[in-house]
Amino acid sequence: MNCTHSSVGLLLGLIALVLLIHGATWGQEAMALKAGQLYLIWDPRLQGVGDNCQVKVHQFTRHPANPVLQAEHPWEYAGPFPRVQLYGSVLWEPDNQLFKMWYYVPIPGHGVAYATSTDGIHWHKPVLGLCEYAGTKQNNLSSLGDVHPVVYRDLEATDPARRYVKWSLQQGRGEDGVEGHNNIFRFFSPDGIRWTRERPDPVLPGSPAHYLGGEAGDVVYTYWHPRLGKFVSYYKVGVPNPNPAPNDQPKNRMGLRQTVRFESSDGVHWSKPSWVLTRDVDDAKTDQYLQFYGVSVHPIGDFYVAFPWLYHCNEGTFDIGLAYSTDTVNWVRPFRGQYILPHAPAGEWDSAMLMTAAHLIEKDGLWWLYYCGCPYPHKTGNKRYFAIGLAQTPVGRLVSARCWNREGSWTVGPLQLAGSELHINAAILDKLQVTVLDEQGQPLPGYQSAPVQGNGIDLPVQWPDGRDLTVLAGRRVKLRFDLNDAEIFAFTCR
Repeated sequence: MNCTHSSVGLLLGLIALVLLIHGATWGQEAMALKAGQLYLIWDPRLQGVGDNCQVKVHQFTRHPANPVLQAEHPWEYAGPFPRVQLYGSVLWEPDNQLFKMWYYVPIPGHGVAYATSTDGIHWHKPVLGLCEYAGTKQNNLSSLGDVHPVVYRDLEATDPARRYVKWSLQQGRGEDGVEGHNNIFRFFSPDGIRWTRERPDPVLPGSPAHYLGGEAGDVVYTYWHPRLGKFVSYYKVGVPNPNPAPNDQPKNRMGLRQTVRFESSDGVHWSKPSWVLTRDVDDAKTDQYLQFYGVSVHPIGDFYVAFPWLYHCNEGTFDIGLAYSTDTVNWVRPFRGQYILPHAPAGEWDSAMLMTAAHLIEKDGLWWLYYCGCPYPHKTGNKRYFAIGLAQTPVGRLVSARCWNREGSWTVGPLQLAGSELHINAAILDKLQVTVLDEQGQPLPGYQSAPVQGNGIDLPVQWPDGRDLTVLAGRRVKLRFDLNDAEIFAFTCR
C-alpha cells in the first residue's frame, strides 16, 4: 500500500476524530445498577457530565423545636453548666415505633444516658434504676465510665443477650500498660439498656504508639458495614501541627486533629491504621487552619457519604461538611468551604460547635440528622452549654444538578439499567425530561420520556406507548436529564 504523507495524515486525523467522539464511551466501564438502590446524581461512578448546569450543595434544615433535648437533671450538668452531648447514637426502630437515644453526660468518670421518643421531637428520660449517682439510682443512666456510644441493633443475632451492640471509649489498660479513656471496648445488651462488656481488655487500644505517631483522641465512631463485611472504626488522632492557628488556645496549638481508619472482620483483631481525613494543600484556599474533629459515616446503598466535623481552630467554630467514598478507605471532599450544616448565627444555641450523631435516620421521606451544639467557641475552653438538636432534609437531597432560568442537561453513564421502571428525585418548576441514549450519545427511539412534573423524592418516569426498561437489560446506555428551571438529586431503577 502506497500512502502519501497527506493521506496518512488524513487517516490519522479521521482516527483521532473517531476516538474523540467514541473513545470516552468505549474506554469506560459501564456501571451495573442495582434494582431498588438510590443513586445520588453526584456519585462519581455514574460519570455525570453537565451542560449549562450547576452542581449545588444543599443544607439540612434545623427543626423549629430545637433543641429537642436539653439538660434538666443534676447528672446532665458539668458543675453549674447544662451539658448533654450527642457523642453517640439515635436509632429509629420501626417494629417498636420508637426512637432511642444514647447520649453523653459529664458526671465524674463520664456516663451514657438513655432516652426514648415516639415522634423524635419530644423525649422521655426513663428511670432505669441501674447506675448510682449522688446516692441514688433514680436516673436514666445506662452505663458509667464510657463515652461516645455507637449503638446498633443486630437483627441477625442468635443470642438474645447480644441483640444490641455498643462501641464506646472507656477507662482501661492499653497495650502500653497505661490506663486511659481512649481505649475502645465492645458491649452487648438484650435491650439497649443493660450492658455487658465483652472482654476485660480493649478491642482497640488507645495507645498513641499505634496511631501513626500521633496521640489517640477522644472521638471515635465504629460501625459494622454489612456490604463490606467488616467493622470499620474512624478515630480522631492528634499529630504535631506544622501550621498552628495563632488564635487557638496555647495548649491546643501544637496538635493537628485528623482521622484514621481501622478495619476488622471480627471486631477484635484490627488492621493497622491509615489516614482518611487530613488537612491538605487544597484546604488552604478555604481555611489553612482546618482540622478534623470527628466524622459520622452513612451508607447509601454501596456508596458512602461522610459528615466530617470541620473545626476552624483559629475561630474555634465547627461546620459539618460533606465527603464521599466507594470503599470507606479513599475519601473525596469536592465541596470545600460548603457545608450541609453550618454553625448557626451568633446568639443561637448552636452558633459555635457542632457534632453529628453516629447514624442518619430515614423516616417519612426525610433524612433525620441529630447533632449537638454549643454557643461557645472551642478555643475559649468555655463550653458552658451543650444541647441536642435535629436537622432534616428530604431523602437523597445533598447535592443537585440544576438549571435555573436556563435550559441545560445532566448526563450519566454508560450504565446497565435494572428493573423495568425509572423513578427520579427532583424539583421541577418548568420542565424535566429523561432520554435514554446509546453509547455514542444518540437517543434511542421511543425512549424520550413525557415531561415529569412536581417536586418529590420518587417521581415516576413515563415512556411512550407504556413501554418500560426491560428490553434494555444488559445494554450499555446513558441517561440524559434535560432541565429547565429544574434540578435532579437522585434516581432509582425498580
